[in-house]
Amino acid sequence: MKRKVPVILSMLLAAGITAPALTVEAAPAFNPYKTIQAEAKFGDSGVEVTTEASGAKVVSSIDKGDYFFVKDVNFSEGLSKIAISAKAEGPAVIEVRKGGADGEVLGNIKLSNTNGEYKDFSAAMKNVEGKDTIAFVGAGGSVSIDYWSAVAAQTTEPQPEEPQPEEPQPENPQPENPQPETPENPTTTLNPYDTVEAESAQDKYFAAPLSKDGVNYLSIKANGYIVFKDVDLSKGISGLMITAKSDRPNTSLELHVDSLDSEAVASLKIASPDEFKTNAVKFTSDITDKHDVYLVAKTGTVNLDSWKLMPGANVNPEPENPDPVTPDPVDPQPETSVVADPYSDFQAEAASAKDLADVATLDDVTYTSIKANGYIAFKDVDLTQGIAGVMINAKSAAPNTKVDVRVDGVDGQSLGTVKIMSMGAFKSTAVKIDSTVSGKHDLYFVVTNGVADIDTLKVLPGKTNPDPVDPDPVTPDPVNPDPVNPDPVNPDPVNPDPVVTEGLNVRYQINSWGTGYTVDFFVDNKSGSTTNSWTVKVRKDQVSIDDSWCVNIKEEGDYYVITPLDWNSHIENGKSIQFGIIGTGSIGNTLDVSVQ
Repeated sequence: MKRKVPVILSMLLAAGITAPALTVEAAPAFNPYKTIQAEAKFGDSGVEVTTEASGAKVVSSIDKGDYFFVKDVNFSEGLSKIAISAKAEGPAVIEVRKGGADGEVLGNIKLSNTNGEYKDFSAAMKNVEGKDTIAFVGAGGSVSIDYWSAVAAQTTEPQPEEPQPEEPQPENPQPENPQPETPENPTTTLNPYDTVEAESAQDKYFAAPLSKDGVNYLSIKANGYIVFKDVDLSKGISGLMITAKSDRPNTSLELHVDSLDSEAVASLKIASPDEFKTNAVKFTSDITDKHDVYLVAKTGTVNLDSWKLMPGANVNPEPENPDPVTPDPVDPQPETSVVADPYSDFQAEAASAKDLADVATLDDVTYTSIKANGYIAFKDVDLTQGIAGVMINAKSAAPNTKVDVRVDGVDGQSLGTVKIMSMGAFKSTAVKIDSTVSGKHDLYFVVTNGVADIDTLKVLPGKTNPDPVDPDPVTPDPVNPDPVNPDPVNPDPVNPDPVVTEGLNVRYQINSWGTGYTVDFFVDNKSGSTTNSWTVKVRKDQVSIDDSWCVNIKEEGDYYVITPLDWNSHIENGKSIQFGIIGTGSIGNTLDVSVQ
């Protein structure tokens, strides 16, 4: 136990030195019903404030006889319980005292060895009303406390939710209480597979409705929870998705069924302390039928906007079993050719099949939100022009979210991976693909990590573009046998006409969304003869190239120098090739571009 002796003050008093009167400002009253950091203390003895590897500041080394206290704690709603987030090296006890370290003992919080992790512990307390000082005193073992919170006395009566799961009791007096049943009846219409607002909970503990920036949500303190009764889980459960933020990194929300004492079905970490973000976790479960759903906050405060369950994998195929009797399964297959032209933008929500993917709308943009290990698929896509790349207009919930492009199955050949870097707005990102795939195939877009919100997709044509140009040179053959040979002078005057043409010409089309852009370039051959090489230059002060497709790019002085790949360097007279770039930031309406 470490003691801090106020030696300097004693020496000053002994020397007869006094200080002028000091103005002492009243300490702010603490609201104990919210999470209070342990380091927010007014005095201590024998303890230290240290910083954990996670960056959290904690009060550590609380050994027997050590303590810290907080003044002016406003127990306006009384006291029934105090909870702490703490770490213990072995069995330990923290005494909670009223008035100071030597005051009345309100209760004892018993801890077990946490093996280096911070865990939640709580104990019942004697009631306290009004403002008072609360002290946390070590009574045995060695403890570190991260934060603490109190439960109001008024909530102790309704809060014992244990009797509520015994719903046979309310069911027995149904004739006597038809009206309590009727408010619950509408809740049975709650669809857990669609977005459910947190504030629609039928019961809550240590949770309060709040509103900020137009978002209504429930703020659930550590060890608090919200309950939804008689939720119809007939479709099973395979995952949980929530839109939430937290007061600290790695706060978690647990899903329990029927009772707080039941084993957690799933636990989801919330890493966003600043803004509401959607997170999801996938799991396996055989739960079906009607159940009470508990969402429990752990290791911090969870600000929950909404939640949603993902249907189980084993329930959906069952209703499809009778369908095979009819030829209907065959009918949707021709309908699955929903992509008329894969080389133009097509909508993600037009997917023929999907898993762990839901269609949503935000700011007038309809998109498909795909969770980790989920996918969308497009059947019988006509890739007769080959595939040299894929462009996706998307955003993600975390940086470096990856979408794998596969053919003919979820486990099919991987053609390439698109990295989605934009977390705020929809942006176009592309990946080059070196593949000989052509003809009709099923295309799968599989999210391998994070959550990808995909608006549109586009296939970039492959090497097959120049191939149809090869048969064109056959057309001059019939011109040769014509008795035009004696008139070689005639083609000569025709030659000056191509000279009048522009030779190699470059066109471009800019698609900008304010914080980024794509530019599609078209190199037209109007020279009158075939060209086997070309070079495009773009000023570096006009564009910022983050990615590209179908070309090589290098920097020379003030310019980006763009050259073709092996397969698209050849352009027949009268034909064109296309390539593109992706950039971040803003872009003007015109570019200084040249081709040679």
